[in-house]
Amino acid sequence: MFRTLLAALLGLAVATAASAAPPPKSVTFKSKAGLVSFEHEAHNKRAGGCKACHPAAPAKLKGKEQAHTLCLDCHKAKNAGPMKCGDCHKKS
Repeated sequence: MFRTLLAALLGLAVATAASAAPPPKSVTFKSKAGLVSFEHEAHNKRAGGCKACHPAAPAKLKGKEQAHTLCLDCHKAKNAGPMKCGDCHKKS
């Protein structure tokens, strides 16, 4: 019983510490088409907070389709930001 309670409390402490960490200022994604640099801090300020891109919880993008849907749909809706492949993907 004590071990179960201790494990639960430890898990809660780790989850709380992870969610309390500040988001990175920028992120670079690797792709076959070239590196994509994403200014996380600037997007967060323009979009109005985390929930604009992360409605359920802060989470990492999983794959090309999810990233393209999230990023391109927002750029098209706002008629702003890069919308062509080479605008985001930079060959090194």
